[in-house]
Amino acid sequence: DDDEDDDDDDDGALRVFLDDHDDDLDDDLASKRRTTPVRPPGRVHAWHPSEVGASSGASEARERKKEAERENVRVLDGAQAPRLTGRRPTTTSRESAGDHEVVVELEAVRFAVVMLGQAVKKRGRDLFPKRDLRRRGHAVRAAAEPLPALLTKAYERRAAGDDELQQGIVNIASTLLEWHLDTAQTWARRLAKVAVATLAKAARTGLYAGDTVQASFKMLATLIAHDDGGRAPSSGPATTHHDEDPSPLLAQEGEEDDEEEDKEEAFYSVDLGSAQLKAIASSVHVALTNAGEGSFASQRAATYALLKVLVKRPVVVSEMYAIMDTLNEQRVTSFERSERRRASAILIHFVVNFPMGQKRRRHHLAQLVDGLDYEYEEGRLAALESLEAALRVLPSALVDEYAEAFFTPLALRLANEDVPKCVTQVQKVQATLLKRVETATFRTFLDRSLGWLENGKDVETDDAPLMRLLGARSVEAFCAADERRRYVAGASLLGTVLAKLTTALSRSTSSAETKTIIAAIARVFRTYPKEVTLTADLGSLVAAALGDAKDLAVKLEASRFVSFLCSSSESEEQQHTKQQQRAFDLVALAKAFLSHLDVADDRFDEALGVEASKNLLWLLKAKGAAAASEEEEQKKE
Repeated sequence: DDDEDDDDDDDGALRVFLDDHDDDLDDDLASKRRTTPVRPPGRVHAWHPSEVGASSGASEARERKKEAERENVRVLDGAQAPRLTGRRPTTTSRESAGDHEVVVELEAVRFAVVMLGQAVKKRGRDLFPKRDLRRRGHAVRAAAEPLPALLTKAYERRAAGDDELQQGIVNIASTLLEWHLDTAQTWARRLAKVAVATLAKAARTGLYAGDTVQASFKMLATLIAHDDGGRAPSSGPATTHHDEDPSPLLAQEGEEDDEEEDKEEAFYSVDLGSAQLKAIASSVHVALTNAGEGSFASQRAATYALLKVLVKRPVVVSEMYAIMDTLNEQRVTSFERSERRRASAILIHFVVNFPMGQKRRRHHLAQLVDGLDYEYEEGRLAALESLEAALRVLPSALVDEYAEAFFTPLALRLANEDVPKCVTQVQKVQATLLKRVETATFRTFLDRSLGWLENGKDVETDDAPLMRLLGARSVEAFCAADERRRYVAGASLLGTVLAKLTTALSRSTSSAETKTIIAAIARVFRTYPKEVTLTADLGSLVAAALGDAKDLAVKLEASRFVSFLCSSSESEEQQHTKQQQRAFDLVALAKAFLSHLDVADDRFDEALGVEASKNLLWLLKAKGAAAASEEEEQKKE
C-alpha cells in the first residue's frame, strides 16, 4: 500500500505462513531434481504449442482451413486461378453468386470459340477456298458476317489472362480476314489492335514461335497491305526500274498462291502509327532471329508474308535494315530450300525498290555476293541463285556501275570451285552479269580473261595452271553471254580467243585443266559454228588427248568435241567439211577411237564407247566421200 497514512507494521503474525510456504517449495525442488533427467547442451527438452494461428472454436477453425485452401490455389495456379476455380483474386463470400455467373459466361465463350475454330478449320482452304467464298459462298458468308465484331469484343472483354482463349480468337480472326467480309472492313482497325496487343504480350514473355504470334502476323499482313494505288510512304518510293521479275526464284516451290494474292487489290487499308509499325518490325526481327532448328519454314510462313508486306508498302524504320542483315544470312544458311528462296526474294525486292541512300544501297549490294565461299555446296548454290536473280532485276546502269564488285568475287569462286554443279552455276551467273553490262565493260572483262589464259607464257609459276583454268571457264561464260550480242565475232576476236585457248591447251599440266580447256574450245565452236575453223595445231592436240590421256573424263570431253564437229560438218558446205577433215589426222583418230572400244570389260566406259562408235561411223563416211571425190577428179582429168 503506497498510502503514507497506512501504517502496517510487521508484527510477525504472518511469519508462520511464510515458513510453511518455504518448506513446501524446498520439497518440490528436491523431488524434481530426483525425477527430471539432465538435458544435454544443445537439445530442446520439449516443444510447447504457440497461440499464433490457433482457433478458439470450430467455426473459426473451418474459416482458417478455407483460407489456407484459397491460398494454395493462388500459389499453385497463379494467373489461371480465376479461370480454373471460378474465384477472383479478391473474391469474398458475398461475391460468390456473381463470380459463378462470370465463370459460366466465360466458359460459354471458350466453348463457342473452340467450336468455331474447328468449323473454320474444317471449312477452310480445302472445302471453301477463298475465291469460292468470295463469289458463291453466300450462306457461309452471311453466317460469318457478325463474327469479326463478336471476336473483337470477346478478346477485349473476356480474354484477359486466358492464353488459350486469346490464341483461339486470333487464329479464327486471321482466317476470316481472308474471306473479305464486309463487316471485317469496319472492324479492321480494332482487329489490328488485337494483333498488336498479342505481339506486345509475346514481347513481354519472349515467346515468338507459337501459333498465336504467327496468326497475329497473318492478320497484320492482310490488314496493312496496300495496293499500288495506296498511300505512298512519307520518304518517297524507290526510283529504280527493272526489266524482269524475280519470281523465277520462287518457281516450283508452291508460291503461286502468294503471287496471285499480290495481284489482287488490297481489301483492307489500315494505317498504323509509326510506333506500332516499329514494334511490328521489331517483332518480325525477333521471330526471324529466334527461329530454332527444330521448327519448320512452313511454321514461319506468316512471318515472311508480313515482312513481304512491310517491304512492299514500304515501312521505313531502322529495324528493317537489321531484318535484311538477318535475311542475308538465312538465304544461305537455312536448312530448308523454301525458306532460303523466300528470304532471297524479299532481300532482292528490298535492294531494288526500298527507299534508301547511296551508302545504304551500296552496303546491301555488297551483301549479294556474301555466301559465295560458304563451306557447304548447298549454301553456295543458294547464294549463286540469289545473286543471279538480283542481276536480272537490278537496273542496267546500276549493274554496270557495280560490275567490278560482282565480277571479281565470281572469278575467285570460279577459280577455287571444285564441285561441277557449282562451277556451272557460277558460269551461269557470270553470263547473266555480262549480258547486263555495257560493251566497254564486256570488252574489259574479256581481255582480263584472255590474259589469265596466257599465264605461264614466259615462266611456269605455281599459280599458272589455276589461272589458265579460270580463263578457260570464263571464256565459256563469255560465249554464253555473247549468243545475242555477237560482239566477239563482230570485233574479229575469234581468232585471238581460239589461238590463246590452243596455247593454253599445249601448256596444260593436269587432267582437270585439259578437260576444262577442251570444253571451252567446244563452247566456242558451238557458239560461232560458221565463223570459226579448226586449225591443224588444235586438231593434233585434240587427237593427242583422245589417245594419250589417262583420265577418262578428258577422253570423253575430246570425243564429244569431235562428235560435234562431225555432226555440224554433215550439214555444212563441202568446202567447210574438207577444212575440218584436213585439221585432223583421220588415221590417228580412228586408232584412238578403236582403243576406246578395245578394252577389258571392267575398264570399259559406256558413254565413251558410244561416242567412239559415232565418231568411227563419221570417219568411214568421210573416208568414203574423200575417195569418191578423188575418183571424180581422176575421171575428169
